Formats: sequence, C-alpha cells, structure tokens
Amino acid sequence: MHPFPQESMQSVDVGIVDRFGSTRAPVRTAFLVAAVVWLSCSAPEPFRGGQGGLTSAGSGGASGTDGAVVPMGAAGSGTAGGTAGATDAAAPTGAAGEGGGSAGATNQPGTAGAVGSTDAGAIATGTAGSGTAGATGGGTAGAGGGADAGTSSGTAGMTSAPMMLSLPFNVSDHFSPTGFMGDGVVAGSITMSTDATACAGEPAAAMAGTCYTMTYQPQPIVAPAPSTWGGVYWQYPDNNWGTLPPDTVAAGAQAISFYAKGKNGNESVTFQAGGIVNAISTATPYTDTFTIRQTFALTTTWTKYTLPLTGLTYSAGVLGGFAWVATATNANPIVFFVHGIVWQ
Repeated sequence: MHPFPQESMQSVDVGIVDRFGSTRAPVRTAFLVAAVVWLSCSAPEPFRGGQGGLTSAGSGGASGTDGAVVPMGAAGSGTAGGTAGATDAAAPTGAAGEGGGSAGATNQPGTAGAVGSTDAGAIATGTAGSGTAGATGGGTAGAGGGADAGTSSGTAGMTSAPMMLSLPFNVSDHFSPTGFMGDGVVAGSITMSTDATACAGEPAAAMAGTCYTMTYQPQPIVAPAPSTWGGVYWQYPDNNWGTLPPDTVAAGAQAISFYAKGKNGNESVTFQAGGIVNAISTATPYTDTFTIRQTFALTTTWTKYTLPLTGLTYSAGVLGGFAWVATATNANPIVFFVHGIVWQ
C-alpha cells in the first residue's frame, strides 16, 4: 500500500493515487485552476497584484488619463495703418484678423488663427504750399496739406523793395529805432518814449515827425576799459542789419537836420547816418555805402543840428537812416530829447 501523497506542485501529466487506489490528480488540478480564475476576477484589489496571490500575476499598468482639450487658437490681429496715400485722402486703418483657430484635438494644440489682412490706408502726406511774394513782402499762406502730415504754411515771400523816397522826408515816417547797440542790447539799459509833451517849448520848425525822449542807463564799466557806450539805429525795415533790401532815397540830399536838447546840459552825444557796413555775403547781402557822423555837446535849449551829406552817394540804398551813440564814464543816466529828424 502506498503512503498518503505530499502537498507538492506536480506536472499535470503525473497522476496521484489515493488510498483507494484511484487517481485524483486531474480533479485536483482543475479545482486549483478554477480557484485562481475566480480570485482574479472577484477578489479585492490586493489579490489582483503580484503580491499575496496564489499565482505570480504581473502588476497591472496605470489606467490612461483622458486627453486634455486644447482651447481654440487665438484670432490673428490686423496691423493698423496703411502706406502713405495721396494728399487729402482718407486714412482707414487695417481690419482686424478674421481667421479663428480650429478646435484642438485631444492632446493636440489648436491651430493659430490667420492674421487679418491690412487695408492699405492712405495716410495723407500733404505737400507744403509755397508762398508768393506780396507787394509789401508778406508771402501768402500755402494751401492746406493733407490730413495728419500735410504742411499748411506757405513759404514766406521776400520783402519787395519799397518805392524810392523823394526829398525831403521825415526819418520817423520811414525808419524805425530798432537797432540797439552796445549797452542797448541789455534789456532796460536804453528806453525810448514818444510822449509829445516832453518836447514842449520847442520851435515850430522842430515839429516834424516823432518826438523822442532817450534815457540811457550805462552798464557797469568792465576794466580795463575806461568807459562804456550805448546807442540806437533807425532802420528799414525793423532790425535790418543787412539781411534785407534797404530803403532807397532820391539822389541829391544835402543834409540831415534835427533838433535836440539835454536834460541837464553838456550831454555828449554822437549823431550819424549810414555806417551799417557789411562784407557782402549770403548772410548779409546788403550794406550802407556811406557814413556821416558828428559829436555834439547838448544844452538844455532846443537847438538845430546838421549832418552834411554833400558829396556822399547812397545809390545802393540806406539801411541806417539815423542813429545816436553816447559814451559814459560813470553810472549816471544820460537823458536827452530829439525831434524833427529830416533828410533834405
């Protein structure tokens, strides 16, 4: 009689005989297979892995995650503004892009929207108007340019030459005291008023043109110079030192006469005409071709003074129709009056 068989794994081809002499191996093997199948399908999670099971089953792979849906691509934006257009044309801006991105597939990026086409805007670039020379030198304004970049100002017209002045004439009617010199370039150093009451008591012959009161406050003397000076030119046109055409005067003038007096007496003042002399250049194409000057000690009485012009020529024109210059050796103001300045 065979002993009871041991619990050991055997090949399914080897039979095991029980004590009754029957073969139990096929039955037992089938039972074991059915148990393993049942456990793998219905047992709790710990029995599904390779740990603690009756058989060494492989570990299961992680479950896949759902693919994320990628948002639609952003729409492209059009570029604003167009190329330069014709004068006065409207200037539309570029249209925004219209292409929307298509919906992204799972785990795939969406397609970017197409860039919108830019409308060809016509940014108006107006041309500058050119001014025409006016009769008295003022150029007319140029035609308006186009929107956004057009230039609406015209080119200034060149000052045209004035009519030739016939003799005699009052200097204050045609020339202006705008040419400040020396200390006169310092604001407030020289003041000029035209109050007619300041010329009260003058002779009737002096009552021609404008009456001027000149007040010169000398600036501090700078060593080693022993004095300082200031003065004013009557010019045509205003502030013209030779950049613009001068006034023209009929030939044959014999003198420039005027009346003057000092506030305190003994004021030393040099009076002159012409003398704005330039080296002819593109910056200063005009110049005086004559100079006459003379210094007088004024009194407190209205007195007639004369600058002779005999023998002088001024056919090129006159920039400086009259002028005065005073020299100061101290800080005391110099005050004097002038009236009736006449070319004759």
